[in-house]
Amino acid sequence: MAKVSSISLLFAFLLFSAVSVNVVASQGEAAAGGRCQVVLRASGCDLPTCRQQCYQQLHGDGQCVAAPGGGLNPPYKCVCFYNC
Repeated sequence: MAKVSSISLLFAFLLFSAVSVNVVASQGEAAAGGRCQVVLRASGCDLPTCRQQCYQQLHGDGQCVAAPGGGLNPPYKCVCFYNC
């Protein structure tokens, strides 16, 4: 059986703790009325339409957000931010 060093065990414990805290924090935020988001349209965002759809569907705030990796002229997606 291979020998497991205490440094390896400590690293594994810290990694597990960080993941656990992150999961609990995100669940707590949603339960406490935090902000959630959903993509309503993946490309070709029109701001007035995005805002209207977001408000009608989720009573939220629709925003046009640049998609990652778009270079100098990125495509925009409609993202709705709303209370969870």
